[in-house]
Amino acid sequence: LLRAQQYTFDKIGLEEGLPTAGINAICEGPAGFTWLASEGAGLLRYDGYSFENYGLEDFPVVEELIFDSISQQLLWHDGKSIWHYDGLSFKMLWQANSAVEQILASQYGPLVIADQTLWSIQGDSLIKLGSLIAPNSKLIRSSIGLFLIQEKLERLRRQNDSWQRETFADSII
Repeated sequence: LLRAQQYTFDKIGLEEGLPTAGINAICEGPAGFTWLASEGAGLLRYDGYSFENYGLEDFPVVEELIFDSISQQLLWHDGKSIWHYDGLSFKMLWQANSAVEQILASQYGPLVIADQTLWSIQGDSLIKLGSLIAPNSKLIRSSIGLFLIQEKLERLRRQNDSWQRETFADSII
């Protein structure tokens, strides 16, 4: 006899104290709090009962948000800068020349596409992994690897502290 798991869902909206309806991302971060990337209300922390705003003046719009389990830090970007929270303090790590397009948690640590370049976040530093990333490229993590989607599909592999790009498909349409 198989039993289905039962889940309980609670609606959390403006009536329950959510400061904005514009939520771009949600993740569980340090100490088990739920963190939300918002449009206009900054970074929000939810403890199961109430919301607390962070960085409303510095980053009112948070476009993407991840928790990196390797470095144990919360990372987000506002389209121009990359920020982090290590459980104690908030800090801007880096400001892009043009735009931060994506941040992704991976088995190698956090990766970023910004200024048409692929970066790795290591501690408080960004390490350049490769340039000439096409605009609107995306990193995708799957069970079989890490992929970079641009004009062609490439698999990214890390070998002996260097990154290799392998064409997986010549074109994607």
